[in-house]
Amino acid sequence: MSSPYFFTEDKIMQRKDNACEITLRFAAPEEKLIIHNLYSLYLHDLSEFTDDIEPDEQGLLLWDSEDLYWEKPSLHPFLIFAQEKPIGFILLSEPPYVKEGCNYCIQEFFILRKYRNKGVGKKAVNQLLQNYKGIYCIIILERNTNALSFWRKLHDYNNTKYEESINNMGQENCYYQVFGSINLSVYEDYK
Repeated sequence: MSSPYFFTEDKIMQRKDNACEITLRFAAPEEKLIIHNLYSLYLHDLSEFTDDIEPDEQGLLLWDSEDLYWEKPSLHPFLIFAQEKPIGFILLSEPPYVKEGCNYCIQEFFILRKYRNKGVGKKAVNQLLQNYKGIYCIIILERNTNALSFWRKLHDYNNTKYEESINNMGQENCYYQVFGSINLSVYEDYK
């Protein structure tokens, strides 16, 4: 069976199937506003699970470090498209912004609610994992049980081994997962 993924010079990763065409690609500087707009929706969703997110005086949920993703070479913003419409993002980091022993950290991951529970998130993350091989980490708020369920199901679907612990990070308890990208045997070396 041939892989439904491809990787080209312009860093486009795509999977086509009968349900929906999903494309994951680097966000260009001129697409910064798209991530900014989606990030506000992400923070709205996340505010259900943490007391740390509050609107400003105008009622806006602001992201204070968005410029870094276009300034630092170790931070990578990706946009997720369905049928060529932006529906989410993945913010990926490399050292020095990851735990020692990891190659990447999925710092933030968001899919518009309309596209959830339809395999879109799985397709987008798997496109990333297919093209950025290594050891990953992710932090999930303890109260965000839907996100925790998503990641556990993804690991089961991909048959990837992972370690999970719960840690206190500031005022929040968070699940911390470390896992290898798809078909990566070096995960055993991490342990």
